[in-house]
Amino acid sequence: MDWQKVYDLLNGVEEKYDKFREANEYILDEKNYETNNNGLNGLFFYFVRAIKEKVKTIPVNFDSVRTNAMNFGNDAVGMEGYLSKVNDDIDKVIYAVRILKDYQKISDISYEYEDGYENSLKYKSFCDKIKKIAEVFEDEKMTLEQKYKYCDSFEKTLSKEENGELTVQSIIGKEDNALKQTQITQVVLSLMGKDNFLSKMDQFYQFFLELGSYAEEKLDTYPLEQHIKDLEVIYDSKFYKSLEANKTIK
Repeated sequence: MDWQKVYDLLNGVEEKYDKFREANEYILDEKNYETNNNGLNGLFFYFVRAIKEKVKTIPVNFDSVRTNAMNFGNDAVGMEGYLSKVNDDIDKVIYAVRILKDYQKISDISYEYEDGYENSLKYKSFCDKIKKIAEVFEDEKMTLEQKYKYCDSFEKTLSKEENGELTVQSIIGKEDNALKQTQITQVVLSLMGKDNFLSKMDQFYQFFLELGSYAEEKLDTYPLEQHIKDLEVIYDSKFYKSLEANKTIK
């Protein structure tokens, strides 16, 4: 075992503690990431909570890290494993706060759809989900989890760049609610017919709300790593890259 690697890890962790402390102080003050975007505020609620949960697993200062490391005695392998985990967890918290700040930065920037809302990824995603909901909401053989996965699969067909753009559009892109309502009505009519339409529509909406509640429950249990994976996609979007290129954000 190379003790030099342990020594380097220890030094690396010590160097990161100032940034870790700054990140922790940032998330503790909710005013730092308050926005006028209610959808984004809801997302931040789960994301910040996951960051705070990760922070709880990390020693409050470097002295504690050093003491914990020394407790391994001559167990260099155990010491390396411990330091590597602390190092990785600190990196995740620092990176997560960077993502949080970047989402906050774009929260009030105006977004223009290249080909109009009706041709946007946001609307295509909505239409895809509505059609799939209409297909399965009365299926008694499928579990709620299976229905959720089936209805929420549009993103899997997209490239990284498209996924990033869809995420941006979902956060700051304006919606055409009239067009959305028309789409819902057409889908329900085409798949269910005109008989008992109002009753079917009510059931459809109830299931739509049920899927939304299920999605929130999933967010509530996501570890920080999953939140990061879902949210870092904005860095692949054309929109975010254009802001960087034009130095609109820093």
